[in-house]
Amino acid sequence: MTPFLAIRDLRTTFHTRQGVVRAVDGVDLDVMPGECLGVVGESGSGKSVTFLSVLGLVKPPGRIESGQIRFDGRDLARLTPTELRAVRGRDIAMTMQDALTALNPALRVEEQIVETILAHDRLPRLAARSKALDMLRLLGIPDPERRIRDYPHQFSGGMRQRVMIAIALACRPRLLIADEPTTALDVTIQAQVLDLIAAMRRDLGMSVVLISHNLGVVAEHCDRVALMYAGQVVETGPTRAIIDRPRHPYTQGLLRSMPVLSDLDRPLVPIPGQVPSLVDLAPECRFLPRCGQAAPECRREIPLLSMGEAHAARCIRVAA
Repeated sequence: MTPFLAIRDLRTTFHTRQGVVRAVDGVDLDVMPGECLGVVGESGSGKSVTFLSVLGLVKPPGRIESGQIRFDGRDLARLTPTELRAVRGRDIAMTMQDALTALNPALRVEEQIVETILAHDRLPRLAARSKALDMLRLLGIPDPERRIRDYPHQFSGGMRQRVMIAIALACRPRLLIADEPTTALDVTIQAQVLDLIAAMRRDLGMSVVLISHNLGVVAEHCDRVALMYAGQVVETGPTRAIIDRPRHPYTQGLLRSMPVLSDLDRPLVPIPGQVPSLVDLAPECRFLPRCGQAAPECRREIPLLSMGEAHAARCIRVAA
């Protein structure tokens, strides 16, 4: 099957006074039609920057150094700003991590949803408002005729996330990028938001990229998973294969640090050390300083090694 979105050797850097930060360093990722891909990693691993690069939203001092971002046959990295604006919102939509800061506090919810619809659909304003109301009803916001006139601060955290999703889905995109959609929400609201995204995926037939630091959330909702560490993909494959047979020491460490309800007596084992600085990185495995299984051969650049048809890991132990 041909990937719906194919990212190849993507490199995005930030030029700072301390040096060049290699936030995304040779990332390869595929999103298939209709699938949900989970992208997991610690803060600073490059998850968000990868998909901000897809949409051309990386601002100076950041820039895309090289790579291909092929979406539906076109390389998004080669499009002009005007051509990219036509893709954003209509074909690919993204919800940001914090809905309160992502939404404009000075504009009513109505204006923010209608603005997105009018940017891509040739509709009268009244019809665009009616479409916005339909989205709020679809997303389970009570009394949408009244709430559409409210400002973002008048909504709860979960309702703000729903408004963000309404804006993202207003033009029925073919790909939704959900960046940490459950950040700062309680467990019940988290489940509601994730179930809502899953329902929209089924109803609209769209593909979804779910960015998260929580492997448990991704395991429940995604078909495939990509683990990122220090700007690189370190393991990728079907969700069940990665949960049952993790190949990379980083993936194994994440799973050991997660509580398991069926075995509450099992001690949690944190990953020692810290994520390395992304400035002046040595040509070696990025996980080497924190890995308990390191070998002398790890002191070189490790490629993403194939594990059968779909499961791959960036670790020399995989090739052994």
